[in-house]
Amino acid sequence: MSSDLELLARWRDGDVGAGNVLFNRHFGAVCRFFVATNVDGIDDAVQATFLACIEGKTTDIVNFRAYLFGIARNVLRRRFRDRDRDGRFRGMMENSVADLRTSPSTFVARDEQCQLLHGAIVRLPLDLQIIVQLVYWERLTIRDVADVVDIPEGTAKTRLRRAKELLARELGNSTAAAAMVREVTVDMDKWTRLLGERILGASASPA
Repeated sequence: MSSDLELLARWRDGDVGAGNVLFNRHFGAVCRFFVATNVDGIDDAVQATFLACIEGKTTDIVNFRAYLFGIARNVLRRRFRDRDRDGRFRGMMENSVADLRTSPSTFVARDEQCQLLHGAIVRLPLDLQIIVQLVYWERLTIRDVADVVDIPEGTAKTRLRRAKELLARELGNSTAAAAMVREVTVDMDKWTRLLGERILGASASPA
């Protein structure tokens, strides 16, 4: 099986077949990224992310997935910036999805615990939400996450810890049954990963 970087090199050289393999390999994860961050025009955002891969000139890529999500984050920033005509959300990565949108995205999840956790995650500052997604859903290392978000590795660790503290606070402020809140809070890692699986399952497949 060809590696991601081999496929990218061939795609940039005009091998459409290699591009299709790479696209299908990572479509679900990129789609999930945009579904969770609730950006407008998810299909267009996904396509813009992959097109930027082949249009880019970067050759010193170590981890293709970190490179891909770095592009996705930039696409997300541009989408919110373009929509922000009055400058209200100039520091939008410090705002949450709940702040930026009146109705955060919904998905099919049979677990009340996942629904509860989702409500807490969309109230995180967006850059913290992205870090949670990359660590628990995409299984990126902290070093790779730091590259995606363009911060030092130590800062990424601090932000992940802060994100978990804020999630625990949001869960504690929930009106859900106390037993369920305790269950999600005590085993937050498990429920966060399961939530990612639920969102991935609810995301559209590539045409």
